[in-house]
Amino acid sequence: LDQPVQRLIHSSPNDEMGSMMWRSTKIRQQVNAGNCFSEIERDQLRRPVALWPIHYSRVHPCRANEDLARENGVRMGALLWEVRTADIDGNGDPHYIPDRDMLHIPSMVSDNGIWGKGVIENARESIGFGIATEKQGASFMKNSARPSVVIKGGNFRDKGAREYYRQSWIEAHSGSANNGLLAVLPQGAELDTFSFSPEDW
Repeated sequence: LDQPVQRLIHSSPNDEMGSMMWRSTKIRQQVNAGNCFSEIERDQLRRPVALWPIHYSRVHPCRANEDLARENGVRMGALLWEVRTADIDGNGDPHYIPDRDMLHIPSMVSDNGIWGKGVIENARESIGFGIATEKQGASFMKNSARPSVVIKGGNFRDKGAREYYRQSWIEAHSGSANNGLLAVLPQGAELDTFSFSPEDW
């Protein structure tokens, strides 16, 4: 097929690198970081003539405000790619590339359908969620799978007496071994419970 896009991807994306080097670089970035980018260079007839790789760390998605829409020939709210220029410090003033002129290949994992997640980031979040769930479950079961209770009223002499009763309640009713023990309330107090299930937590 004698198509510009087929030639760029199959043979040579630009004058400085071959197809295999370009592909391997982009695949590594897409898998590890979740995104890979190449700016599409076009001729006067808007035909693609080269693909220039851009490191993902320099790219960030944004939406066009009135000024950016006018400068880049897009509608307000259109997707743009903010690219930081690489200077000595690794920073620099950004320039913006319309989505039509950016070849962006995200990973299959994404929170918004635009910016992909790499396998490392996704694994880190999954492991963190698993650890948090395990801790929450252990804490829940430690208290006999029961949420906290509220004791309303009660003729406590002072704050110290109230805190002493609260600690005594925890010692008497926490843990599966104490499940179902008779509760003793202060005079004039009422007991109320939260009817949450473990799934609600």
